[in-house]
Amino acid sequence: MKKKICIIAFLSGCMVAGNSQYGMAFKGMGGTAGSSHEMSSAGQNKSSRKNMIIEGHEGNRETVIAMVNDAPVTMGALVDSIRETMMTKYGKTEVTKDIARSIRQDAFEKLVLEELACQRAVNLGISVQPERIEKIVEARRVAAGGEEALQKILTQQNTTLQAFERQTERIFLIKQLINRDIDSKITISEEKLNRAYMSSKERFAEPERVKISDIIFFLDPDDPLSKQKVLDIRTKIIDELSGKPASLKETGLLVKSHLNVTETYEPLLYKYGRRMKPGSFSDPLLIDGTFHLIKLESYHPYKEQPKEQIVAYIASQMKASEKSQRLPLWRHELLKNGKVEIIHEILK
Repeated sequence: MKKKICIIAFLSGCMVAGNSQYGMAFKGMGGTAGSSHEMSSAGQNKSSRKNMIIEGHEGNRETVIAMVNDAPVTMGALVDSIRETMMTKYGKTEVTKDIARSIRQDAFEKLVLEELACQRAVNLGISVQPERIEKIVEARRVAAGGEEALQKILTQQNTTLQAFERQTERIFLIKQLINRDIDSKITISEEKLNRAYMSSKERFAEPERVKISDIIFFLDPDDPLSKQKVLDIRTKIIDELSGKPASLKETGLLVKSHLNVTETYEPLLYKYGRRMKPGSFSDPLLIDGTFHLIKLESYHPYKEQPKEQIVAYIASQMKASEKSQRLPLWRHELLKNGKVEIIHEILK
């Protein structure tokens, strides 16, 4: 017996507020809501993926299981949607009967919203240029290794090239519809962008970096010969050790390599280091009664990112946030005037 109900009553309560995942044709459309996906206990109603009820209907791919505004939803589409839902949402979760039921419901919900979106796109005159579809098909053909290999893959996936082209068209239709209904209507004021830029531009700047090697000498600072010993070590590093302080084997000193110094960490070493040229050595430095010899390994000055790049990034983040807030209402409106007719017992 056929069962005909208003789609908003059937689906809106479980499709508007939650986070179900959609398949490829639904990408960017956002999540559906609230159907129960709680995991049953391990010992309750266990059922293998292979023996899910839907598996017995794989040979009936053309069987119509429901109508969405007089457009048929086939068993093949449901089977494919179930597989995709299992992979993208449930992963390796053990499938119980309750979970199998939730998977079928999620998969059907996705098909309904996808079909309604495509119908709206067509009614609004949105179309997809054939060359866009062919470009995707050609990329798939190249990735597969040629036409014969592609046909083999499609056969293994129990689909056809025509079906793949149609699904690709649906992806573009939905993407263009979302752009028309939501993306194109989101604007961020210059004032709001400037405020956000001023409050966050430091996060996008490259900080100043001063990296040194610090050679610490355990010498008597009052001994007139101590300074000369430091100079002798500097000469040895440059002339005999290819400028590599880490190669020193002498006792009575300590080498710290790759030391990042700042205005607040080792401020005196930072003060001297940032004035030097990369690769050069300082004169003997007496700091707090201890001799130091430093080599500037590298210096990167503070650098702000171009304002236009930062503003563009901030704007994209604001638009994405606004879009995520508008999607639930958009989905609700999409469902409100649609109708679904359940035909097959698998959905009852």
